[in-house]
Amino acid sequence: DLKKGAIVQIQRKGFYICDRPYAASSPHSGVESPLVLISVPDGHVKEMPTAVKKQTASDGQRQSASPAKDQKATANGDALKAEVDAQGELVRTLKAGGGSADDVKAAVAKLLALKAKYKEVTGVDYQAQAPAQGGAGGKKGKEAEKKPAEQSKQQNASSAANGDAVKAEVDAQGELVRTLKAGKASADDVKAAVAKLLTLKAKYKEVTGVDYQAQVPAQGGGGKKGKEAEKKPAEQPKQQNAPSASNGDALKAEVDAQGELVRTLKAGKASADDVKAAVAKLLALKAKYKEVTGLDYQAQAPAQGSAGGKKGKEAEKKPAEQSKQQQQSTMAPPATDNESSNGDALKTEIDAQGELVRKLKGSGGSEAETKAAIAKLLELKAKYKEVTGVDLAAAGGGGNKKGKGGGDKKAADKPKQAEKAAPQAAGGDA
Repeated sequence: DLKKGAIVQIQRKGFYICDRPYAASSPHSGVESPLVLISVPDGHVKEMPTAVKKQTASDGQRQSASPAKDQKATANGDALKAEVDAQGELVRTLKAGGGSADDVKAAVAKLLALKAKYKEVTGVDYQAQAPAQGGAGGKKGKEAEKKPAEQSKQQNASSAANGDAVKAEVDAQGELVRTLKAGKASADDVKAAVAKLLTLKAKYKEVTGVDYQAQVPAQGGGGKKGKEAEKKPAEQPKQQNAPSASNGDALKAEVDAQGELVRTLKAGKASADDVKAAVAKLLALKAKYKEVTGLDYQAQAPAQGSAGGKKGKEAEKKPAEQSKQQQQSTMAPPATDNESSNGDALKTEIDAQGELVRKLKGSGGSEAETKAAIAKLLELKAKYKEVTGVDLAAAGGGGNKKGKGGGDKKAADKPKQAEKAAPQAAGGDA
């Protein structure tokens, strides 16, 4: 019968005001509505009932028992974690040592069971990457205690050592490839060696992270190459040029001697086979000279003191004649020893044929003979130009009457005419 707003007193509790009266179960919901009372403060401090105090004490006991419980759970978690670590190490050992599949399977099942128990006790999943402090962790535990700088240093040192070893292999394989190519080995051997060289270069890049550079040898490594890398840059070109120059001088001496031999054989009218063999050797020496020095052998600059037959005599001519020959030689390409020898022989034939033509014309030979001689003379002149690259007249050769003595005779007559004209001039003045 208590209505909303009514004030009632409950013994040993105090005064309360009715906020909501009690209502029976509703026919719609079937749920009763409880009585709601609000305590009315009276300004006095009252002690808590005895039952409440007992309840508070029991709560305190439960609270004090909670830390002990947590400590026990922590100790159990540490013990379980140590078991999990040991079991994990056992599993790794079995896998690495090639244990039987049944043993590995049983060890893994026990490891999973320990991990599940660990989660049940601690409430968190087992984390292998966060081992317990002071716990056994094998090699991983030791590595985790190292400083990052030391780990990086060790990794770099290991990479450098591996890079040097791989580079030594690349250098050795490259030397092998060069040797095979120089020795004209079979194509299959060269191809296999090159394939291995490319594989080693790829491995070097994988280890060091950079491409292999043949011109940058590893410090301290490479045998002779390593020593050359330590030398001063200015000394390296000198040392490289010195062997090339000495080899070039030696080869030039051989070419000069072989050229002299060819000329001697041709002048002595040796057999064609001997001349051909000597010329072939001469060409081989010239090719070797170019390979060593990088320049073509220049026959127009023979070594001092070498015998040159007719050329040696021409070298003793007056400076004016030498200058004239130099100007003519600049107009024509330089002739080799073989061409020069052939040209001299052809010039001799041309001179002889020209003399024959002059005799036929002077002695009144038949027109057919004279015509045939002239045709042969022209053929020899054309052949001379084909061999030497210059006309006979441009080379200083005559072959005709004017070239032989006409010009010189006129030049010699000029002083005589001048002497004759001098007395006449003097008489006229008188």
